[in-house]
Amino acid sequence: MSRTDARPPFRALAAAVLGGLALALLAPGTAARADTSTPSPAPSTSGGTSASSAAPNPDVATFGVAPASAKGADGKPSFAYGATAGARLSDHAAVLNYGAKPITVRLIAVDAVNTDAGGLSGLDLTKQNTDLGKWVALPRSAAKVTVPPRTAKGPGQTIVPFTVSVPADASPGDHTALLLAVLSANGKDASGANIQLDQRVGTRMFLRVSGVITPQLTVSDVIAEYHGGLNPLAAGTMSVTYTVRNTGNVKLGAVVDTTVAGLLGATAKGPEGSVGILLPGNEVRQTVVVPGVWPQFRESVKVVAHPRLTSTDSAPGLSDASGETSVLAVPWSLLLLLLLVLAGIVGLAVWLVRRRGGGGPPTGRRARTEAPRGRREAAAPRGRREAPANLRTRTRTS
Repeated sequence: MSRTDARPPFRALAAAVLGGLALALLAPGTAARADTSTPSPAPSTSGGTSASSAAPNPDVATFGVAPASAKGADGKPSFAYGATAGARLSDHAAVLNYGAKPITVRLIAVDAVNTDAGGLSGLDLTKQNTDLGKWVALPRSAAKVTVPPRTAKGPGQTIVPFTVSVPADASPGDHTALLLAVLSANGKDASGANIQLDQRVGTRMFLRVSGVITPQLTVSDVIAEYHGGLNPLAAGTMSVTYTVRNTGNVKLGAVVDTTVAGLLGATAKGPEGSVGILLPGNEVRQTVVVPGVWPQFRESVKVVAHPRLTSTDSAPGLSDASGETSVLAVPWSLLLLLLLVLAGIVGLAVWLVRRRGGGGPPTGRRARTEAPRGRREAAAPRGRREAPANLRTRTRTS
């Protein structure tokens, strides 16, 4: 009897399983991220003038604003005051010129606001001030301040006095503004139309009105998304976006921790986030990517903001703020790997059963029909042959 070999199908199945394993183990995942930049000049991030003291181009205006006394710039990084409601303060600002030619600027005060990235910026000039920017009174001469060029002793400067009148009903806590020097120039847009170009630089102004201080941050709108690769033996990442809002009445910074905890107990911690100066009533939205997150079907995400003081002013009762969410993280690659392994085991078991069941002699009607053709007719026994019946009946007589 002939028998068909079952090895080739098993080898094909094993090759398919091994190929799937190799594909799952070797496939990588990548991510890309873009960055942005800001043009120069821009408002200072350190609180002082944003003009550079490097050797200037004679044809480029380089200028700034700094706190000053009646005699000149005093080296302070920003204007900082403490007052009671109804108080009136007097101070000076120095407009500095680092260029080789005289410039004419206008000096203005605007309310400060937080940008989406968490920095400080001035209120749009088309909007009306409602806070500290409104309380600052500049002389009429501030609308046209001429500043001489630099000399061997340093930048040219012009001193401008101003006052701050705190309303009697001013709310306790921190109020912030920017004192800006604006240099205007005429130009043309892409279509050739005449436009006015404004360059603005400035310094920060902080005022704390005495009264009950309530430092308070909140974390809200936490959104998480799991990103897993094709490799079932590698961890994925979790992108977490959250909003930190200052619901108190004093400016605060914050250090932000992000933790991801899985259903099976494994945890991962993201890089430490930070919030610079968050003004009362303002908010920032940030995103952090947490590496080393193993998919455990359900992940709990927690964001904790630890408030920090941004100045030497006291702020009692600082407490952490937190926000949470959860997200599904299904290990699809691992499940596919287990499915391939299970398919291989089942295929091997079927092959072994068929091999053991086909080793004995064939039986039954099917076995008889499959016998070799040369042996279907049984051979006659050897020895004397019997004569045909018609011959046996004849009797010979003499």
